[in-house]
Amino acid sequence: MSAIAGVQDFLRSWAWVYGRLRAFRYTQLRCRWALSGPQIVVYVFVVEMVGYEEIWFLVTSALDLSATQVVAAWTTRFQQEDGCRDYK
Repeated sequence: MSAIAGVQDFLRSWAWVYGRLRAFRYTQLRCRWALSGPQIVVYVFVVEMVGYEEIWFLVTSALDLSATQVVAAWTTRFQQEDGCRDYK
């Protein structure tokens, strides 16, 4: 059973996260995003990353990307933000 109530059908995958290939479990939800209007369809990836305590909720309007691609893109983005913050 998942750490998230009502979500049981997690899939498994791997992605490069902060320079390491890490295993993760995820489920994908198709939603309509309220802030951008009810006509905009988005995917919400609920990710349980091995080695991390917190669950990640990643929202994207790039409907053609896989979970692995979304996780890799988000972690790359935050690695860059961490680098910029450290540089300042």
